[in-house]
Amino acid sequence: MDDEPVRIIDSHLHLDMLLDRIGDTAAWFKREEIFPVSWSYAYAGADSVAGLTAYFAAQAERFARVQNDLPCAYLVGIHPRNLPDDLRPEQVGEVLEPWISKAGCVGLGEIGIDTDDPREAEIFEAQVCWSAQLLETQVVGVHTPRVDKSSITRQILDILDRCAPRPDRVVMDHCSSETLPRVLERPYWAGISLSPNKSSIDEAVEMMLGHADQLDRMMCNTDSALEIYDHLTVLATDDRLTTKQREQLLCGTAKAFMLGG
Repeated sequence: MDDEPVRIIDSHLHLDMLLDRIGDTAAWFKREEIFPVSWSYAYAGADSVAGLTAYFAAQAERFARVQNDLPCAYLVGIHPRNLPDDLRPEQVGEVLEPWISKAGCVGLGEIGIDTDDPREAEIFEAQVCWSAQLLETQVVGVHTPRVDKSSITRQILDILDRCAPRPDRVVMDHCSSETLPRVLERPYWAGISLSPNKSSIDEAVEMMLGHADQLDRMMCNTDSALEIYDHLTVLATDDRLTTKQREQLLCGTAKAFMLGG
């Protein structure tokens, strides 16, 4: 990152999916001076432990190659939509451990709960407990859902409050106006996703200004996967925020949290 100009860190997207679908992905991020942090999510094929492992192997190989052209970082984790039927909670460590120390991997994610399926909570809790094995510099990236967001976020927070070994290394993502205060009253960091299916720029600005004294614990992202969203480049010129506030939200917080300063 030190060798390339960076004005924005997109703290949560799915770069491997974008690279597979859009030919000029790397060129676009370099042109816009955006450093991407990719979170694990297997769009297909994670219907067995073997399939999930194959995804992690492909992810590690892809990012080892792409970092020669596009500076980036990534997380490794079992997404709640990627729960193989043959995965048991006690297997979580052996599934994740080979990949978490690969070059460019800055932590565990995307983990979380998406529905009221008890298996999701079980595997999420197992991953949170296993995160004690991470390096002190590594982070935990947590997904919160679109549906039943408030109640499931409470469930996620209950598990984190009980089990997270290093709460100050956890980011709760896809925060909404309702869930953001609950996150910020705890030691966790907060992610706000700006995209057509998450928060609009207007909604995000309202949230940010409503918690202007805690911007150093808030970071922005697009959660881009099937297409590249340009919401962060638009926010970079939004004069409802000061230059200092924009720099904090679009780069400063994510740099401090994800990349150690």
